Amino acid sequence: MVKYLLGILLLISIVCSLDVKVNRLPLLNEAPRLISQVPNGQKMLVGSLDDPEKNYLYIANLKGTPAEMGLAYGQLFK
Repeated sequence: MVKYLLGILLLISIVCSLDVKVNRLPLLNEAPRLISQVPNGQKMLVGSLDDPEKNYLYIANLKGTPAEMGLAYGQLFK
């Protein structure tokens, strides 16, 4: 019981000491657009690359074995 309470107190002290910053970036509400495609993956973009504030997000949709997904990721984001 004492170990449990000490663990909780330690966790609370760690969380309270973190330098937390509030996210002020706007939400990206548009649908992803397909940018490129390889046999085991797709690269999509939400937002615009021309945005001066760089408010955009890449999405990788991968499938297959870990090796196939790694190869697809490398081909999409080289």
